[in-house]
Amino acid sequence: MKFFKRGVVIFLSLMCVGIIAGGIFMGNSIKAVEPLVDRIGEHLKEYNSTPSIIYSANHVKLFEIHPIYEEPVNLPDLPKHVTQAVLAAEDKRFYDHSGVDPWSALRIGKNIVTGEKNPTGGS
Repeated sequence: MKFFKRGVVIFLSLMCVGIIAGGIFMGNSIKAVEPLVDRIGEHLKEYNSTPSIIYSANHVKLFEIHPIYEEPVNLPDLPKHVTQAVLAAEDKRFYDHSGVDPWSALRIGKNIVTGEKNPTGGS
């Protein structure tokens, strides 16, 4: 029983350290990407303006694929049901946690301990 209690304490301690380290990593990643987000529209317009041209082995042009025009949309400009549909598909309990779902984190820990090869997320 003493061995089991120690194992649980070690497991929970490692989970806490992992969650804290993951939060720090995500925070730094967001800070690094944030300046690029403002200019993404410029990059997308440049990228989407060039067609892909398919040639045969004889260098004969077979056809051109023109990209679909896409423009970034701000989240508040989307209809509420679209945002809710994406969140429901991605994370059913999104509004019940602050970024990391504790139940998912426990499920991942169980999968690691039992050796299950079922990749899942925890946010």
